[in-house]
Amino acid sequence: MDEKRTKKITVLVWIVYGVFICLQNCCHAAVSGGGGGNSIGGNFWSTTGDNIRSSSFFGIAGNDDSSRSRSSSSSSYIRLGSFSLSREKKKRFDDDNNINTSIKKQDHGDDADVTQGTKDKDKVKGHRRRRLAMDKSQSTISLLASTSTMMKRDQTSPSSSSSTSTSSTSQSTQDRYAMTCPIIPLSISLDEQTGEEFSDPDTIDVLCSSGLEMLATDNDDNNDWIEWKMHDATKKLLRDNSDSEMSVLEQGEVMVYIGKAKQEGHGSKLPLIKTKSILPLSSDEMVDLLMDSSKVKIYNKLSVGRTDVKTLNDGYVNDGTADGTTKMKTKIVCNLTKPPIAKTTMVSCTMIHSRQLSGPSEDHRRCLVVSRATPGMITDSNMIDMPRNDILLGVNLLEDIKGSSNECIMTAVTHVYSPALPTILAKKMGVSSAINFVKDIRNSCRVVGS
Repeated sequence: MDEKRTKKITVLVWIVYGVFICLQNCCHAAVSGGGGGNSIGGNFWSTTGDNIRSSSFFGIAGNDDSSRSRSSSSSSYIRLGSFSLSREKKKRFDDDNNINTSIKKQDHGDDADVTQGTKDKDKVKGHRRRRLAMDKSQSTISLLASTSTMMKRDQTSPSSSSSTSTSSTSQSTQDRYAMTCPIIPLSISLDEQTGEEFSDPDTIDVLCSSGLEMLATDNDDNNDWIEWKMHDATKKLLRDNSDSEMSVLEQGEVMVYIGKAKQEGHGSKLPLIKTKSILPLSSDEMVDLLMDSSKVKIYNKLSVGRTDVKTLNDGYVNDGTADGTTKMKTKIVCNLTKPPIAKTTMVSCTMIHSRQLSGPSEDHRRCLVVSRATPGMITDSNMIDMPRNDILLGVNLLEDIKGSSNECIMTAVTHVYSPALPTILAKKMGVSSAINFVKDIRNSCRVVGS
């Protein structure tokens, strides 16, 4: 009996571990636009200066901006791909045990703010795990049926062609707007979304506005879609640092917020996770890292590979600013991941868009990266039946730190659906995975000679 019991416990442990790895990969993908992969590889070279900054975390503790300004020759660099990564003291990134240990000790906080449906054990047990594409309201099914009937009538009644065309255009406009909402309405079938609507500049502008709206945290600024709650560990960090957010970030901590959807939609019963942290990359370097599919293996060990399926837009557009143009890029990517102990590969198809935002000054640049699931682009017969992870929404606001050319503050929002993850575990796993993503980015920036 003891031997059988031991085997059962062992199997259960492996299953839980597998689920955790799956979610961690999903969160990585949400933040990175569907990325994943192995540790740093390939050849690299360095340019080492005579002096290494010795001030506090990333050299930004002091208020004197002059102490933070350094020429490129006074720092150590590691070149990775087409950009340079600034190096800081190794201990700032290697000591993972010191990053958010308070969160680990509190077991990611209590479950008081877990989203709807996770506290009722009976409901969780009885809840059928379904693909989001099948989670439609009765009204949606009726709408699809009526649309089908209209198409049949159009074939036999030429006089109705004009009204049918107008109705179709109206429905297309409504669907396009729905895909720009922070929470995708249930009237939208995710399986049919190919991301083509995001080739329209106006549509992608609205999605970016929705993404920025999601970042509002203060009670007075809470949006109509998400109610954010500061994590217990983050509250303690602020109390211990005189409510100074920058002091917390300079210590290498990751600030965490848990979001609960205010409106019904795809994934509305799943928590959204928001983090804020400092990364050892400029905003432009971070955008390059997230957008380049060949670099996903730098910070994620689980990806089999990410492929650019289609580029919707790449270049400069008029934006009405002093410069007159803004650099932006929009593309569809498909990522395959193979979590440990999983029998099958998982697939995720995502639209990812990046753009520069106007900043207060040239040395305080701001960039935005947003991503959204486009599973309709999964057309390969070998992939259609694979388990699917949907990045319902990913938002990354990257802001350069004034006086520093190689550090930025990243505010990231992730909203992911994975059929392998029980709803009751989504909050704890989501928090842990979001923090680990920040660690992985930091750890990928190795000190030269280490």
